[in-house]
Amino acid sequence: MLHQGADKLDPSKNPFSWNRKANLLFIESPPGVGFSINEDPNYVLYNDTQTALDNLKSLKIWFSKFPEFQNHRFWISGESYAGMYLPYLADQILKNQDSIIEKGKLNFQGMLIGNGIMDLGDY
Repeated sequence: MLHQGADKLDPSKNPFSWNRKANLLFIESPPGVGFSINEDPNYVLYNDTQTALDNLKSLKIWFSKFPEFQNHRFWISGESYAGMYLPYLADQILKNQDSIIEKGKLNFQGMLIGNGIMDLGDY
């Protein structure tokens, strides 16, 4: 039995939607993980330092293409192995804050890590 309205689509805007106040940008890294694609067969260097530099470059390109977000508050977050690579990215952001966006400094607020790996000593 169909519930009322289930027999047709009737999309409408949700005036209480979270994305009226926040935005998300997903970056999968290093290239080739998840749904990302590595099209350069010569690019095989995958370590936390290089991943941070690649992600910093991605952020610079993204903010140049979407300057309307340059002055927004900015956090980085992740889970699991993010406990290893996010501190490297945060360090790069702090060292390069003046060159990430065109005018001024990136409004970097910090990082959030859920259930993060912080030490690979037992692996």
